[in-house]
Amino acid sequence: SLLQFTNPASIYMNSCAQAATATVLNFYKKAPTGLAGDAITEKVYTEYPPDGGERGTSFRHTVKTMEGYGLKTWSGRSNELGVDTMVEKLKTYVSQGRPCTLLLDLRAPKRSTGSGMDGHFVVVYAYNDSNVFLTNWNYSKRNGWLNDWATFKTAWSLPDSQNHHLMAVAYAHGAHTADEHLRRGGHVRQAGALVRNLLDV
Repeated sequence: SLLQFTNPASIYMNSCAQAATATVLNFYKKAPTGLAGDAITEKVYTEYPPDGGERGTSFRHTVKTMEGYGLKTWSGRSNELGVDTMVEKLKTYVSQGRPCTLLLDLRAPKRSTGSGMDGHFVVVYAYNDSNVFLTNWNYSKRNGWLNDWATFKTAWSLPDSQNHHLMAVAYAHGAHTADEHLRRGGHVRQAGALVRNLLDV
């Protein structure tokens, strides 16, 4: 099961990368020991603070943070692999039970029209034909952020960035079977949600 971590109140404005990292570390039993809840995210934030200061954490630094805690990673972007391949890799890894860490631009999901990128790290844990399901996401009925495939793809494309469709997949051991599956031309669908115990969703 996957336990979600969200931005702690003490570092709310720029800790989404560390919250995503804490989610993945806890899933693979690599989280800092002797801590629980927000204390884990705060520990990650202390040991690997945002490399962009108040602006937050870069994708490269987020991958470095996961690896710093002993996880191996695969990361990619559509600049080299193409959009369709990145979407297929996302579906394949999630279907295999491997949560995927993504950087999104929130302007589309929040239905806002800001002039600059509104970056936010999430962990994708499930999908169906209509929606993509993410941690550290506002699913409230009153003002929830959109997570349908079309809006998600727009957010993931990072339109104002030089890099597009950034994704990192961490794993504790073993080969990346998703890559082999894709080489064989396999296509998969997510049958059910991975998350069993969510916070603040």
